[in-house]
Amino acid sequence: MRTNPNHFRATRLLSMLGYIWQCFYSSCLRFWLKWFLRLITGRCELQRICARCKTGAPRTSQIEYSLKSSKSKVLRAALSLKENDLDDHLAQIIREKRIKEQKDPT
Repeated sequence: MRTNPNHFRATRLLSMLGYIWQCFYSSCLRFWLKWFLRLITGRCELQRICARCKTGAPRTSQIEYSLKSSKSKVLRAALSLKENDLDDHLAQIIREKRIKEQKDPT
């Protein structure tokens, strides 16, 4: 059975467009989208994730993605912490993101 060359080209084109979109989103669009949402909601991305998701694996994976994708070294470093450094680093994240703990304890 022969494969359709047009199908192969279309698949390659969609794959290439996916990579281009991913590059554009991660390098430019994501920053502006986060800025706009912070302006509208008054919350940073971590606060929005905690407010929107129930405790569990989906919430954890979204927080990990947010930390990994951050431009801040403090936030990226949070992914490689040991348990005894957690409290100090959490205070640094709260300062970096300007989170008011009284307003949003989660």
